[in-house]
Amino acid sequence: MLVRSDSLDIVRNLAVEEYLLGRSAPEPVLFLYRSSPAVVIGRNQNPWRERDPDLLAASGVGLARRISGGGAVYHDPGNLNVALVTPRADYDPGRLFGLVLDTLREIGVAGTPMNKSSLALAGRKFSGSAFRLGRERALHHCTLLVSSDLDRLRRALRPSLAGLTTRAVASVPAEVMNLGEAVPALDCEALAAALEGRFRATVGATETRHAETFPGEVLAATEARLRGWDWLYGDTPDFELVVPMSGGEVALHVHRGRIAAVRDADPARTAALEGTLLGARFLSPEMRVCVPGQIVA
Repeated sequence: MLVRSDSLDIVRNLAVEEYLLGRSAPEPVLFLYRSSPAVVIGRNQNPWRERDPDLLAASGVGLARRISGGGAVYHDPGNLNVALVTPRADYDPGRLFGLVLDTLREIGVAGTPMNKSSLALAGRKFSGSAFRLGRERALHHCTLLVSSDLDRLRRALRPSLAGLTTRAVASVPAEVMNLGEAVPALDCEALAAALEGRFRATVGATETRHAETFPGEVLAATEARLRGWDWLYGDTPDFELVVPMSGGEVALHVHRGRIAAVRDADPARTAALEGTLLGARFLSPEMRVCVPGQIVA
Protein backbone atom coordinates (compact mmCIF):
# COMPACT_ATOMS: atom_id res chain seq x y z
CA MET A 1 0.00 0.00 0.00
CA LEU A 2 1.11 3.56 -0.78
CA VAL A 3 0.08 6.32 1.60
CA ARG A 4 0.31 10.07 0.99
CA SER A 5 -0.41 12.88 3.45
CA ASP A 6 -1.81 16.27 2.46
CA SER A 7 -0.88 17.70 5.88
CA LEU A 8 2.28 19.67 6.66
CA ASP A 9 1.70 19.14 10.40
CA ILE A 10 4.66 17.09 11.64
CA VAL A 11 2.80 15.74 14.67
CA ARG A 12 -0.13 14.67 12.52
CA ASN A 13 2.21 12.79 10.21
CA LEU A 14 4.09 11.17 13.09
CA ALA A 15 0.70 9.99 14.38
CA VAL A 16 0.01 8.41 10.97
CA GLU A 17 3.35 6.58 11.14
CA GLU A 18 2.43 5.22 14.55
CA TYR A 19 -0.99 4.15 13.26
CA LEU A 20 0.60 2.29 10.34
CA LEU A 21 3.05 0.57 12.69
CA GLY A 22 0.20 -0.60 14.91
CA ARG A 23 -1.94 -2.05 12.09
CA SER A 24 -2.09 -5.81 11.71
CA ALA A 25 -1.53 -6.26 8.00
CA PRO A 26 0.80 -8.45 5.93
CA GLU A 27 1.64 -6.03 3.11
CA PRO A 28 4.48 -3.47 3.14
CA VAL A 29 3.42 0.19 3.29
CA LEU A 30 5.29 3.18 1.86
CA PHE A 31 4.26 6.49 3.48
CA LEU A 32 5.44 9.80 1.97
CA TYR A 33 4.97 13.20 3.57
CA ARG A 34 6.46 16.65 4.13
CA SER A 35 6.08 19.06 7.04
CA SER A 36 6.36 22.69 8.04
CA PRO A 37 9.67 23.73 9.66
CA ALA A 38 10.32 21.60 12.74
CA VAL A 39 13.07 19.89 14.68
CA VAL A 40 12.24 16.23 15.31
CA ILE A 41 14.21 14.52 18.05
CA GLY A 42 14.67 10.80 18.61
CA ARG A 43 12.79 8.78 21.20
CA ASN A 44 15.75 8.76 23.65
CA GLN A 45 17.06 12.29 23.21
CA ASN A 46 17.18 15.38 25.41
CA PRO A 47 15.23 18.23 23.75
CA TRP A 48 17.11 20.94 25.64
CA ARG A 49 20.47 19.67 24.39
CA GLU A 50 19.45 19.12 20.78
CA ARG A 51 18.10 22.53 19.78
CA ASP A 52 17.94 26.19 20.76
CA PRO A 53 14.44 26.74 22.23
CA ASP A 54 14.63 30.53 21.98
CA LEU A 55 15.60 30.38 18.30
CA LEU A 56 12.86 27.90 17.50
CA ALA A 57 10.21 29.99 19.25
CA ALA A 58 11.34 33.20 17.55
CA SER A 59 11.58 31.70 14.06
CA GLY A 60 8.43 29.60 14.05
CA VAL A 61 10.19 26.23 14.00
CA GLY A 62 8.23 23.48 15.75
CA LEU A 63 9.50 20.69 17.98
CA ALA A 64 8.40 17.06 18.03
CA ARG A 65 9.61 13.75 19.47
CA ARG A 66 9.19 10.63 17.33
CA ILE A 67 8.77 7.01 18.46
CA SER A 68 11.99 5.84 16.79
CA GLY A 69 15.52 6.28 18.06
CA GLY A 70 18.42 8.11 16.43
CA GLY A 71 19.37 11.76 16.34
CA ALA A 72 17.63 15.08 15.77
CA VAL A 73 16.65 16.07 12.23
CA TYR A 74 15.23 19.20 10.64
CA HIS A 75 12.05 19.13 8.57
CA ASP A 76 10.63 21.72 6.20
CA PRO A 77 8.64 21.57 2.95
CA GLY A 78 11.87 21.00 1.01
CA ASN A 79 12.48 17.74 2.85
CA LEU A 80 10.70 14.54 1.75
CA ASN A 81 10.05 12.02 4.50
CA VAL A 82 9.87 8.34 3.55
CA ALA A 83 8.52 5.69 5.92
CA LEU A 84 8.50 1.98 5.14
CA VAL A 85 6.38 -0.28 7.35
CA THR A 86 6.76 -4.05 7.00
CA PRO A 87 5.97 -7.19 9.01
CA ARG A 88 8.56 -7.38 11.78
CA ALA A 89 9.90 -10.69 10.48
CA ASP A 90 10.67 -8.98 7.16
CA TYR A 91 12.47 -5.97 8.63
CA ASP A 92 15.73 -5.22 6.84
CA PRO A 93 17.31 -1.75 6.95
CA GLY A 94 18.74 -2.37 3.51
CA ARG A 95 15.24 -2.50 2.06
CA LEU A 96 14.50 1.20 2.55
CA PHE A 97 18.02 2.23 1.61
CA GLY A 98 17.82 0.06 -1.50
CA LEU A 99 14.52 1.66 -2.51
CA VAL A 100 15.95 5.16 -2.09
CA LEU A 101 19.33 4.50 -3.73
CA ASP A 102 17.82 2.61 -6.67
CA THR A 103 15.34 5.46 -7.21
CA LEU A 104 18.10 8.05 -7.10
CA ARG A 105 20.20 6.10 -9.59
CA GLU A 106 17.26 6.20 -12.00
CA ILE A 107 17.38 10.00 -11.90
CA GLY A 108 21.16 10.21 -12.13
CA VAL A 109 22.23 10.50 -8.48
CA ALA A 110 24.88 8.07 -7.21
CA GLY A 111 24.18 8.15 -3.48
CA THR A 112 25.98 5.83 -1.07
CA PRO A 113 25.61 4.74 2.56
CA MET A 114 27.51 7.09 4.88
CA ASN A 115 27.06 4.87 7.94
CA LYS A 116 24.39 2.48 9.18
CA SER A 117 21.78 5.27 9.39
CA SER A 118 22.72 7.88 6.76
CA LEU A 119 23.05 8.33 3.02
CA ALA A 120 25.46 10.72 1.33
CA LEU A 121 26.65 12.07 -1.98
CA ALA A 122 30.35 12.86 -2.34
CA GLY A 123 30.76 12.72 1.42
CA ARG A 124 27.88 15.07 2.27
CA LYS A 125 24.79 13.76 4.02
CA PHE A 126 21.37 14.12 2.43
CA SER A 127 19.46 11.51 4.43
CA GLY A 128 19.22 10.27 7.99
CA SER A 129 17.15 7.31 9.14
CA ALA A 130 15.80 5.61 12.25
CA PHE A 131 13.67 2.59 13.06
CA ARG A 132 11.14 1.26 15.54
CA LEU A 133 10.24 -2.41 16.00
CA GLY A 134 6.64 -2.97 16.99
CA ARG A 135 5.02 -6.15 18.23
CA GLU A 136 4.05 -7.34 14.76
CA ARG A 137 5.43 -4.70 12.37
CA ALA A 138 8.56 -2.61 11.90
CA LEU A 139 8.97 1.04 10.93
CA HIS A 140 12.05 2.34 9.12
CA HIS A 141 11.91 5.97 8.04
CA CYS A 142 14.28 8.53 6.60
CA THR A 143 14.57 12.17 5.58
CA LEU A 144 15.57 13.21 2.06
CA LEU A 145 16.89 16.76 1.76
CA VAL A 146 15.75 17.99 -1.65
CA SER A 147 15.49 21.77 -1.39
CA SER A 148 15.55 22.47 2.36
CA ASP A 149 16.72 25.74 3.86
CA LEU A 150 20.13 24.51 5.03
CA ASP A 151 21.04 27.74 6.83
CA ARG A 152 17.87 27.47 8.88
CA LEU A 153 18.60 23.78 9.47
CA ARG A 154 22.03 24.58 10.91
CA ARG A 155 20.62 27.30 13.17
CA ALA A 156 17.70 25.17 14.35
CA LEU A 157 19.92 22.23 15.32
CA ARG A 158 22.33 24.36 17.31
CA PRO A 159 22.31 23.13 20.94
CA SER A 160 21.72 25.68 23.70
CA LEU A 161 22.78 23.84 26.87
CA ALA A 162 26.29 22.49 27.34
CA GLY A 163 27.68 20.39 30.17
CA LEU A 164 24.72 18.05 30.59
CA THR A 165 25.46 14.73 32.28
CA THR A 166 23.06 12.23 30.75
CA ARG A 167 22.67 8.89 29.00
CA ALA A 168 20.39 10.46 26.39
CA VAL A 169 21.39 9.80 22.79
CA ALA A 170 23.40 12.67 21.29
CA SER A 171 23.12 13.73 17.66
CA VAL A 172 26.23 13.45 15.47
CA PRO A 173 26.78 16.56 13.31
CA ALA A 174 27.53 16.09 9.63
CA GLU A 175 27.98 18.28 6.58
CA VAL A 176 24.70 18.25 4.67
CA MET A 177 23.51 18.93 1.14
CA ASN A 178 20.31 19.09 -0.87
CA LEU A 179 19.73 16.59 -3.68
CA GLY A 180 18.71 19.60 -5.75
CA GLU A 181 22.39 20.52 -5.96
CA ALA A 182 22.98 17.35 -8.01
CA VAL A 183 19.72 17.56 -10.01
CA PRO A 184 18.60 21.21 -10.14
CA ALA A 185 15.20 20.37 -11.63
CA LEU A 186 14.37 17.90 -8.83
CA ASP A 187 11.62 18.75 -6.36
CA CYS A 188 9.89 16.75 -3.62
CA GLU A 189 6.89 15.85 -5.77
CA ALA A 190 9.06 14.49 -8.59
CA LEU A 191 11.12 12.45 -6.13
CA ALA A 192 7.97 11.15 -4.42
CA ALA A 193 6.55 10.03 -7.77
CA ALA A 194 9.82 8.27 -8.62
CA LEU A 195 9.85 6.48 -5.25
CA GLU A 196 6.25 5.40 -5.73
CA GLY A 197 7.05 4.02 -9.16
CA ARG A 198 10.02 2.08 -7.86
CA PHE A 199 7.98 0.75 -4.92
CA ARG A 200 5.21 -0.45 -7.25
CA ALA A 201 7.75 -2.15 -9.51
CA THR A 202 9.27 -3.89 -6.48
CA VAL A 203 6.17 -5.12 -4.65
CA GLY A 204 3.69 -5.28 -7.51
CA ALA A 205 0.40 -3.44 -7.99
CA THR A 206 -0.65 -1.69 -4.80
CA GLU A 207 -3.43 0.64 -3.71
CA THR A 208 -2.88 4.30 -2.88
CA ARG A 209 -4.55 5.88 0.16
CA HIS A 210 -4.51 9.33 1.69
CA ALA A 211 -3.65 9.56 5.37
CA GLU A 212 -6.76 11.69 5.84
CA THR A 213 -8.90 8.57 5.31
CA PHE A 214 -7.58 6.81 8.42
CA PRO A 215 -9.70 6.73 11.63
CA GLY A 216 -9.90 10.29 12.89
CA GLU A 217 -10.49 9.35 16.53
CA VAL A 218 -7.44 7.08 16.58
CA LEU A 219 -5.16 9.69 15.05
CA ALA A 220 -6.57 12.42 17.31
CA ALA A 221 -5.74 10.45 20.45
CA THR A 222 -2.20 9.73 19.24
CA GLU A 223 -1.71 13.36 18.22
CA ALA A 224 -2.82 14.56 21.65
CA ARG A 225 -0.23 12.33 23.31
CA LEU A 226 2.55 13.35 20.93
CA ARG A 227 1.79 17.06 21.48
CA GLY A 228 1.68 16.73 25.26
CA TRP A 229 4.37 18.00 27.59
CA ASP A 230 4.76 14.56 29.18
CA TRP A 231 5.83 13.04 25.85
CA LEU A 232 7.84 15.91 24.45
CA TYR A 233 9.71 16.83 27.64
CA GLY A 234 8.69 14.44 30.40
CA ASP A 235 9.98 11.38 28.53
CA THR A 236 13.53 12.78 28.53
CA PRO A 237 16.13 10.48 30.16
CA ASP A 238 17.40 11.76 33.53
CA PHE A 239 20.15 14.37 33.41
CA GLU A 240 22.17 16.66 35.64
CA LEU A 241 23.36 20.20 35.00
CA VAL A 242 25.25 22.84 36.95
CA VAL A 243 23.77 26.30 36.35
CA PRO A 244 24.95 29.76 37.46
CA MET A 245 22.87 31.79 39.87
CA SER A 246 23.33 34.81 42.07
CA GLY A 247 26.22 34.14 44.44
CA GLY A 248 27.38 30.84 42.99
CA GLU A 249 26.28 27.70 41.21
CA VAL A 250 23.63 25.09 41.82
CA ALA A 251 23.49 21.48 40.57
CA LEU A 252 20.15 20.19 39.36
CA HIS A 253 19.00 16.63 38.83
CA VAL A 254 16.11 16.39 36.39
CA HIS A 255 13.81 13.36 36.32
CA ARG A 256 11.05 13.08 33.71
CA GLY A 257 11.53 16.74 32.83
CA ARG A 258 11.10 18.04 36.37
CA ILE A 259 13.58 19.15 39.04
CA ALA A 260 14.06 16.17 41.34
CA ALA A 261 17.09 17.31 43.38
CA VAL A 262 18.99 20.52 44.10
CA ARG A 263 22.54 20.71 45.45
CA ASP A 264 24.32 23.85 46.60
CA ALA A 265 27.41 24.38 48.76
CA ASP A 266 25.31 26.37 51.21
CA PRO A 267 22.81 24.07 53.04
CA ALA A 268 20.52 26.98 53.85
CA ARG A 269 20.33 28.06 50.25
CA THR A 270 19.82 24.45 49.16
CA ALA A 271 16.79 24.24 51.43
CA ALA A 272 15.40 27.51 50.08
CA LEU A 273 15.89 26.43 46.46
CA GLU A 274 14.28 23.06 47.13
CA GLY A 275 11.18 24.83 48.35
CA THR A 276 11.00 26.77 45.08
CA LEU A 277 12.25 24.30 42.49
CA LEU A 278 11.48 20.71 43.48
CA GLY A 279 8.82 19.35 41.17
CA ALA A 280 9.01 22.33 38.80
CA ARG A 281 9.29 21.77 35.07
CA PHE A 282 12.87 22.30 33.93
CA LEU A 283 13.41 25.68 32.24
CA SER A 284 9.85 26.85 32.75
CA PRO A 285 8.13 29.85 34.35
CA GLU A 286 7.78 27.68 37.47
CA MET A 287 11.58 27.87 37.77
CA ARG A 288 11.59 31.62 37.13
CA VAL A 289 14.06 31.25 34.26
CA CYS A 290 14.99 34.33 32.26
CA VAL A 291 17.40 32.67 29.80
CA PRO A 292 18.35 29.00 29.36
CA GLY A 293 20.72 27.86 32.10
CA GLN A 294 20.32 30.88 34.40
CA ILE A 295 18.07 30.97 37.43
CA VAL A 296 16.91 34.29 38.84
CA ALA A 297 16.92 34.11 42.62
